[in-house]
This record gives sequence, structure tokens and C-alpha cells, in this order.
Amino acid sequence: MKLFVELLPITIFVVAYFFYPDLPAAWIDAFSDATHLELTAGESGDRIYFATSVLIATMLVQCGILWMMRELGGTHLAALVVVVVAGGLTLLLKDPLFIKWKPTVFYWALALAFFASSYIGSRTLVERMFSKALSLDDVQVWRQLNIAWIGFFLVCGALNLYVAYGFSEEFWVQFKLFGLALGLPILFLLAQGIYLTPRLKD
Repeated sequence: MKLFVELLPITIFVVAYFFYPDLPAAWIDAFSDATHLELTAGESGDRIYFATSVLIATMLVQCGILWMMRELGGTHLAALVVVVVAGGLTLLLKDPLFIKWKPTVFYWALALAFFASSYIGSRTLVERMFSKALSLDDVQVWRQLNIAWIGFFLVCGALNLYVAYGFSEEFWVQFKLFGLALGLPILFLLAQGIYLTPRLKD
């Protein structure tokens, strides 16, 4: 259930982007009147603005659901803030660049937070997050794991910019779901599992 809620915003963002040209003109007109976005039905250039507005609304719903499930964390709230700011600027200035930078800003902010935790406090962020689930036989493994997460976030942020600037908007939208939200995290967690298995106490 939680995984479904976690993936809900990005999934709906992609669906809204690609199905926008097929939506009835009456729906788009009603949506434009309600949001004052001045969208044109069938105009492919407006897809990113429609999808961005839907993303902001879905993120609010997601945080509400997670709050009711008592699963709402600081990462979710940080993601909501970044989406509202980047998405708001995209809609206000009619410039997709802001929403395209959103994943990079978010990932690099996480990288900075994980890096700072190496010097602030007695435990890294990775240890605080996973110490109840993982029992490691070497304290240094936690720091190595924290460095791996920092690297993962830096790479994801850089890849997002590479795709955003080097490929079409449509490809970038698909990359957000199948690359950043699914593919890369799965590969990273598999590699992390292989690394951790011989180092676990139990």
C-alpha cells in the first residue's frame, strides 16, 4: 500500500502528460477556468503545464494519505515543498525548466543532508533510517553505506539534468518514472543488498 502511495504522484504525472492531447476540450476548458492556466485543448505544448498542476495536487493528496497512515516523513515534506515551488514557478512563468530541475534539486539536497550527517550527530542518516531493520557487525559499514547513498543521489541529480537538456521532453517525462523512480533505485538497492549480506550479524 505504501509503495503504491509513494509512486502515485509520478505515475499520475506521466499519465496526465501523455493523455492530455486526448482529453475532451470541455474538460480542458473547465480545468483552465478553475486554475487560470489558460490551457488549449489538443495543444501538445501545454501538456507539461497540465501534468505539473496535476502533480502538485497529487503530492498534496499523497502527503495527506501518508499522514493518515502515520508514515509521513521529512523526506515527503521536503519533496512536497520542492514540487510546489518548482511547479509553481513553472506554471507562473510558463517555463518547464523549473519542473525539470525539481528532481535534481531534491536529490542534491538529500545528498547534502546525508553528507552533513557524517559530521553532525553521532549517527549518519542511513544508520538512523535503517538501524532497526539492519544489524551490522562493523560501525564503519554504516559510514560506507552513507557515502554510497550520497553518490547515488548525486548521480541521479546529474542524470536528470543530462536527460532534461539532452533529450526530448517526452523522453524526460518517461525517464522520471522508469529511470529515476523505478530503474535506478531498484538497481541501487540490489547492489546494496549484495554488499550488505556478508556484513550482517543476523
